[in-house]
Amino acid sequence: SDSNPPAEISWFKGGTFVGSGRIYSISKISSDHSGEYKCKSRNEHGEKDSET
Repeated sequence: SDSNPPAEISWFKGGTFVGSGRIYSISKISSDHSGEYKCKSRNEHGEKDSET
């Protein structure tokens, strides 16, 4: 996110927090990692969700 002020970015899988930061990386990926992932960016002006 290129927001000003910078956004805090959180990642969720099925509603459960799984990480933070601009990039969420899965090492040793398996079928257990399948599902719906969402990225939420937030700063003092608001927030936005994106699905991946």
